[in-house]
Amino acid sequence: MLYVELLESQTRPEGVVVKTLGQAPPNRIPELTEILPHRDVVLQAIGGDGEPGRRGGDGQSGRDGTPGTGATRAQDATNGTDGGNGGNAGGGSNGADGGKGGRVRIYVDENKTHLLLAASWDVKGGKGGEAGEYGIPGSGGKGGKGGQGYTW
Repeated sequence: MLYVELLESQTRPEGVVVKTLGQAPPNRIPELTEILPHRDVVLQAIGGDGEPGRRGGDGQSGRDGTPGTGATRAQDATNGTDGGNGGNAGGGSNGADGGKGGRVRIYVDENKTHLLLAASWDVKGGKGGEAGEYGIPGSGGKGGKGGQGYTW
């Protein structure tokens, strides 16, 4: 929020004085500001930018494969099973919304409306925060050990 009054400068012909009547947060701009002749004043009450999103969690490692069976007289040794896939990485969170634009009020005496020609304003909202990054996918599990061979 920004409330100002426009006055004619007492020291500079065609100059403008901006008198701050109210502002939030307080004490960001001076109570009186003199604008030189043939210059403009831009009054801004722009919302703050949103915070960035957070990083997603990392995936879990996959399970290890099971070992193969050993050889017997009736059967050959078997291979171990493949390790399990690693877990998916978590998605990053969304960035926060930007703050809403503020409000600018300009007060001027009805006989001095020409002072409005030197003023412009901007009350746009802030930018949204960047999205968070994905985490790192989990690693695959180790393959199972092959079964023990045997010679007869």
